Amino acid sequence: MTDAATDGAATESSSRSILRKSYGRTFRSSDSLLLRSYAVVSALVGLFMVALVLLGLPIWIDQTEGQTALNMIGRALLPLVGLALLAPLVGPVLYAAKNREKGRADRQGDAALGIAGYLFVASMYLALVISAPADARSDPPALLAPVIEFLYGLPSLTGLLPPVIGAILIFAVQRWIWR
Repeated sequence: MTDAATDGAATESSSRSILRKSYGRTFRSSDSLLLRSYAVVSALVGLFMVALVLLGLPIWIDQTEGQTALNMIGRALLPLVGLALLAPLVGPVLYAAKNREKGRADRQGDAALGIAGYLFVASMYLALVISAPADARSDPPALLAPVIEFLYGLPSLTGLLPPVIGAILIFAVQRWIWR
């Protein structure tokens, strides 16, 4: 193989997305079924979130058209909030790929990252339940009614806490792996 062909192959592989490489590496080489399944789930949830932001942005712009400057700032917040939620969503997969690259990957660490990732997805759902508007709330099943009613009773701003705690948990698990 010539140097030109080798350089072309190196350029092609280095131009691939970090996310694409990380997801592929994690899915193919992780010993933890939990992390491998999280890689699939987080990719699907991430694509769903991107679609929601892209589809919601024109509606948000239309509803804030001709209003105050504060509402114009609010337009910029929708994509920023989306990105703020996507970063911890893909974090466990990126961390696992980094650990594998550095030779620090093991089944226990991968499983811990998978659990932390699933807990972050659950925390996003919890945030949605807490911050749901009153007219969008439904009657919960009898078994879960006390818990759901308690969550509905919390102030809407409390909905920010679960994803923040979930993101901190992901970071803490990665720190534990690198100990």
